[in-house]
Amino acid sequence: MSNASQRERDTTAVGASAEDARGGFLRAEGISRTYRLGRVDVPVLRRADLSVRRGEFAAIMGKSGSGKSTLLHVLGALDEPQEGQVFVNGEPVYAPKERRSFRARALDVLSVHERRRNRLRRDTFGFVFQFYHLLPELTVFENVLVTEMVRTGVLRWPTARSGARRRVSAELERVGLSHRLAHRPSELSGGERQRVAIARALVHRPSVLLADEPTGNLDATSGAAILAIFQALHAEGQTIVMVTHDATVAACADRVLHLDDGQLAAK
Repeated sequence: MSNASQRERDTTAVGASAEDARGGFLRAEGISRTYRLGRVDVPVLRRADLSVRRGEFAAIMGKSGSGKSTLLHVLGALDEPQEGQVFVNGEPVYAPKERRSFRARALDVLSVHERRRNRLRRDTFGFVFQFYHLLPELTVFENVLVTEMVRTGVLRWPTARSGARRRVSAELERVGLSHRLAHRPSELSGGERQRVAIARALVHRPSVLLADEPTGNLDATSGAAILAIFQALHAEGQTIVMVTHDATVAACADRVLHLDDGQLAAK
């Protein structure tokens, strides 16, 4: 089965009833986040709302420091909002605030919501960042494979290894790096490093790809190649949420939202 067919099958397998009823596969409602800088509180998100349909390519634009990355981290269960909730296929990601006592926070790692967040980060979301976060001592192939090793666990790895290696090879071929498998990150260009990061984000076939300024460190030619990969993924049905400050990059998406004064709006 091709990767495109597998991705379509995996997407279809998730029930659409909650999405149809509530208006989006990935939804954020009333998200607020404030940072403390010295003695000053700096609000970056002010009850922001977002709804992303299955298979949609949504771009979020905003000035530097507007809270784009914070919003993406909240959507991807990396950073908890102070107010509001995120839903994936109708299921809440974060524990209700009224139940978040000090004792509950201390035991959060054992909670149902924290286990759900771990599963979402492991299985549902794929992350691509501006800074590639590759392990310098590992080869291209190993940088992608190690994520599968972590997801699988020690006991299951012996039986899962051959399938994981096939998926890694397929994703690296997809991004045009089948000739660079044994190279280390220091031997790659910036565009090639970002393609490794994309392969790493895709190898577990995530339902949602979250991209934080994926072309921000690249020249125009390399950036265009990365956007071409995103467009090809979207054509296969991949759901993508990307933040960027570049209108040319955002124009590749189905829909562009602007984050201004902590809230999202289409312009």
